[in-house]
Amino acid sequence: MTNSRTVEISIDHILSELAAFPLCSSAALNRPLIGIDFELKGASQHLWRQTEIHFSGRFPHLGLDELISMRNSVWFGNSASGSRSLVDYLKWLSSLWLVSKGANAEPKSPNRTQKHEAYDPIARRAWRWMTFSLPGDLLLAGLSRDGRGPVRVNMLAPSVEALLRNGGYAETHLHLGAALDFSTAWASAMNLVGRGDGLEPSMFCDAFTSAGADHGEGLHLSQWLIRAAIVRYFLGAFLGKKTKASSFQAYMKETGILLHERFLNAVHFTAIRRAFKDLYQGKITNLFSKDSESFKLMQRAYNALTLVSTRPLPKQLDQVQSLDPLSDFFNANGHSGPSIQLQFLQLGLDYLERSPDDQLFAMLFWQVERVRGQVYRHCIQRPLTPGLMNFIRFYDRKGAITGLLEEIEFESAGALGGIGHGLASLEVRLSPASNYQSQLNVLDKLKKQIWQLRTKNHQNSGTLQHRRNGRLKTDAWCEVECGVVLHYLKFRGKKADRGIPQAFDHDNHADPTAALNSSGFRWQAFTRQTLKNANAIIQSLERKPELLFLLRGLDVCRDEHGVPTWVISPMFKAVQTRVKQISERERAYSRPELPRLRTTIHVGEDFVHLATGLRYMDEAIQHIPLNCGDRVGHGLALGIEPREWAHRAMRIAMPREDRWMDLIWERSWHGQHGSKFSSDRRTYVEDEILRLSKKIFDEDYHWTTHD
Repeated sequence: MTNSRTVEISIDHILSELAAFPLCSSAALNRPLIGIDFELKGASQHLWRQTEIHFSGRFPHLGLDELISMRNSVWFGNSASGSRSLVDYLKWLSSLWLVSKGANAEPKSPNRTQKHEAYDPIARRAWRWMTFSLPGDLLLAGLSRDGRGPVRVNMLAPSVEALLRNGGYAETHLHLGAALDFSTAWASAMNLVGRGDGLEPSMFCDAFTSAGADHGEGLHLSQWLIRAAIVRYFLGAFLGKKTKASSFQAYMKETGILLHERFLNAVHFTAIRRAFKDLYQGKITNLFSKDSESFKLMQRAYNALTLVSTRPLPKQLDQVQSLDPLSDFFNANGHSGPSIQLQFLQLGLDYLERSPDDQLFAMLFWQVERVRGQVYRHCIQRPLTPGLMNFIRFYDRKGAITGLLEEIEFESAGALGGIGHGLASLEVRLSPASNYQSQLNVLDKLKKQIWQLRTKNHQNSGTLQHRRNGRLKTDAWCEVECGVVLHYLKFRGKKADRGIPQAFDHDNHADPTAALNSSGFRWQAFTRQTLKNANAIIQSLERKPELLFLLRGLDVCRDEHGVPTWVISPMFKAVQTRVKQISERERAYSRPELPRLRTTIHVGEDFVHLATGLRYMDEAIQHIPLNCGDRVGHGLALGIEPREWAHRAMRIAMPREDRWMDLIWERSWHGQHGSKFSSDRRTYVEDEILRLSKKIFDEDYHWTTHD
């Protein structure tokens, strides 16, 4: 019988998913519970049934006996009977995966039968899997005592940290839009969810809509988020104000009078009550027939309660936590200190330990965290979702909660990259604009941000959050070489990107009969738009050649299968040719020598058949072209042993056109390079090319090997 030891799915992933299920799953959100019953009564029984259904579908190789053993070990641990509160459960999990070391925590192996040295790769790997399942600060808060505890997880051994700091290293592949940690994005989300019509940026009811997502493909997630945000504000006020009320229910009775005075509009008060009721019951009910109208009403109530729309947008990373409405009650520390959310968790857990009978607080507290967990899992790419189409969906989802953070993205990139820890070079990627003025504005803004980060009056004490002594070298940014890479984006087509790809690429950019390809040529509309990007780059550099000291290269990324390399090659060549002319012009005027504009390309990253990945890489070298000093992004196809891949791949489903192109490339490559091409293989390849040619093209045409 096949089990988890013979199927290549990490058991750490399964354990992490199982551990997170009572805390973050939609099953627990829809049937709330505040403890796990050993006899599986009530909500615990529902939780287990949903757990079995979920895991049997997602991990079919896992036998029920093995799943039950894992559940007993993770959910119940050393306890023998009764019921386990979620506070006790969370602290149990924290003790399995982390160990407290003062202001830091360090990963440890959840397997208690094995002893490993500090910073063991097994422990780091187990922790990494856990952070795919739930927000890491939830377990970090589980280490707290009396409302205080570690504020970060340190993944590096002291010797490795010293090696990196002293030797230096480069961050060469960081997409600017992804350069945000979740605690930063969550502070933005807690503000943005209250900003509706007439405010910019704002969040709409369909903000989380995404193909393949939970909660009705993301449509209902904003409804959960606004309810959780409202309830969270009152929970935070209760914890932060140090009220004399004996329970959360007593506090809410006292607060009710204030609410009536503050909310002159009775509809706001109704919306707040509905948010509490829905979250407590785990069921969304609408005040109006349309979801969007109920969402807007709750937005207005939340904004009236918290005044989120009046809070200034952050200009520095240290200002981000002030976006969170709970900064009314908790210290908005810089990026190096405990986040508002971590403080909320620490004090909430401390209160639940001291007041285990306050079931109303417990129910609402855990429901808020389940909503947060669902947002986290919505935005963080789930394991076992291979391919760039899945990655693109997850990457796009984060935009729903990060709309307020544009000004601090570059600084956040430095923080995540390790500014002050040996980071010597920071290279970020972003998309080109469609006109030169917008492109100039973007590059000028980045240039200004870098200058501000390097000046003494902009000392960013938040960017060394991982440093053991917490101190910042004031010249940390001055020691980092900063650069920007503009990447063209490959798009397959609007409907494919929305999760409704029509049969055989119909109406995509590859379809010559699509309305957008009015000339009858494939990829015409895509080419036209991408040429606008190329011209915007050219015109920007013509006006400000000195931007080449910031703009280090061109790239192409996103949907590798969506557009062939030869289609986008002219956009690279047009910019490179004009940059050479600009450099020659500047040299003629005896101006500073401009650096060469490099080329890098995301290729060999996503493929069904290994030959496709290798062909993509060869096409990049030939068509872009790639020269000495240029780079290939990912290039995973080169790291795979063909014989081993062929043995494991077995039967494969792929488009005929891709297979046809792969075989033509294979035949051509052997002919050009004179490598060994056995007669049997050559005959097979040529026969397959002919067979597929007849399938793809007019059957009346007589194909030969000379074609």
